Amino acid sequence: MFSPDGPGDQLALRSIACVLKPGGVGVITLPMSGEGGFHESPSGDARFGGPYRLYTPETLKERILSQPELEVVRWSYLAYTIPDPYENSCFFHFWLAHLTPSERWKWAWAYPILATVFNPIVSREEGEKRLETVNTALICLRKKHSRWT
Repeated sequence: MFSPDGPGDQLALRSIACVLKPGGVGVITLPMSGEGGFHESPSGDARFGGPYRLYTPETLKERILSQPELEVVRWSYLAYTIPDPYENSCFFHFWLAHLTPSERWKWAWAYPILATVFNPIVSREEGEKRLETVNTALICLRKKHSRWT
């Protein structure tokens, strides 16, 4: 994510472009900042213990979608159906506070089902109208065909 060779997110996209065949497709997910601005922390902070970046639609275009060898096939978002799941979700608090890791494992099957209910995929247009609920960008990229192949 953070590299001495440059911005890790952009290096990762270059690597994806290198390994895809022309016409090949890759899907990436990126954390969104909601209504906040772009934020990165190489060593973590009070919000998250490890390094992270939170993107805005503008920084996605600038940092991620500027890779010349890749084109966007589809861009959508995961959006919460409740205002702030960390504060308002009884399930989230129950999951973290009351279940041991082994108990979480027993109930892991329920997580994808609940995620589709409480964290649905929305279109780019809909997501950008309600950024306060957006938590993840889902972007499908295709490697462009070279003019020489």
